[in-house]
Amino acid sequence: MKKFYLCTGDFPKGPFRIDELIKQGVSATDPIWCEEFGGDSKPAVDITELKSLFIPAVRNKPVTKSLNLVTKPLNMIMEKWNAISIEPNDKSKYISLFKWSCFAIIVLIVYYCIVEFSN
Repeated sequence: MKKFYLCTGDFPKGPFRIDELIKQGVSATDPIWCEEFGGDSKPAVDITELKSLFIPAVRNKPVTKSLNLVTKPLNMIMEKWNAISIEPNDKSKYISLFKWSCFAIIVLIVYYCIVEFSN
């Protein structure tokens, strides 16, 4: 079993098993040393056995519901976009294209917020 040393302060503390090291309240930047590292210590976040402490867990939630919030409006936008044939002097179609483009941007921002900030 690997033995780890916590290298904070003047002298290394340890040896610790991985579960003992976790109980020490190690932070991501704390230098940790193990025999297999050779002469150099590594930040705790770079140690395979400790990574899960510092990297947030991936949310386990269905994505399809939030994707439907975006795909339906985007399909509608693409239909409108493709239906617009712009003539050089037809300002109303430019305005319509601009409005749909703004709507598409708003939909994407809302989708991003839903995915990022929902639990």
